[in-house]
Amino acid sequence: IKQVKGITTSAIWNRNICKGPDPVFYAAAPFAAMARNISYAASDGDIIPSPEEQRVIRRHLHNFYRIGVREKSMQQRMDAQGIPSVVNIDPVMLAGTDVLDKICIPVKENGHVLVYEVLDDPDIMHFANNLAAEHGTKVIRIARTPYAKGANKYGPAEFISLLKNASSVVTNSFHATVLSLLYGKRFNFMRTGTKADGRIDSLLESLGDEPASNLKKLRKESLDFLCEALQENEA
Repeated sequence: IKQVKGITTSAIWNRNICKGPDPVFYAAAPFAAMARNISYAASDGDIIPSPEEQRVIRRHLHNFYRIGVREKSMQQRMDAQGIPSVVNIDPVMLAGTDVLDKICIPVKENGHVLVYEVLDDPDIMHFANNLAAEHGTKVIRIARTPYAKGANKYGPAEFISLLKNASSVVTNSFHATVLSLLYGKRFNFMRTGTKADGRIDSLLESLGDEPASNLKKLRKESLDFLCEALQENEA
């Protein structure tokens, strides 16, 4: 939660992450009572709340003046409940490469196949190894398990450099896909078979056959959403 000129923004509505609908992320905390609350790119991860949780969420959503969500599927569920919302692009896409380049820490690697996994998948490594062999390069793997064991030496700033300098990216991550699009990288998205794939489907559908121009349009729409909410608050 972040206060900006009296506006509260929230981005975590995933019941698995928050162990149910946390009132704090629905502007139901005491400090939000006097603010004009908006949400930007709020996401529930396509995880459908239980009937009781849905009743709680509907009550909390009335705390918001403007509601922006991340997935088209979530907007459709909100519409079905009579709650107006708009679809925003992911904050990483809103920031763009200008912001990302400022936090990038260069790594002396170039031309590799970058593997980034949020869920361990042996098929990804098999695909990446074949791709690297075909192009005579190596694989650099960043995955959840090595991080959990403290065995991965690369942090977020180095990750940006590894992606920028990769010949291609193989991933099952939404954000690695977003970064690949921002930096114009050839990438292969490996589906997880979970509802999380819906975020990728929604993104690629919105970008269509002209990703660069459509991304520019989507960024403008999302920036307009934020600016209008801020200006309305000042009026």
